Amino acid sequence: MTRHTARNKHINRDGRSTPPAAPMLLRRRESAVILGVSESQIFKWERAGILPAIVIPGIRAVRNRASDVRSLADNIAAGRLCVGEND
Repeated sequence: MTRHTARNKHINRDGRSTPPAAPMLLRRRESAVILGVSESQIFKWERAGILPAIVIPGIRAVRNRASDVRSLADNIAAGRLCVGEND
């Protein structure tokens, strides 16, 4: 069990502080596999604002939050988003 302090640190039961967990980031290829689409479709969704892109400074890499990919997968499964490659 953890509790939050005013400085946004987490304090464990034994009194040690731990930083908050960073969001899990996925490469475009990993996102595409999870969603069952091509990498180019991931790029199109990023450009359209459907799937937020996280730019990693310094290495010019782009990642997607795992939580955003899961949310998009849920929307696809519920029929709220068409997954055609020409969209």
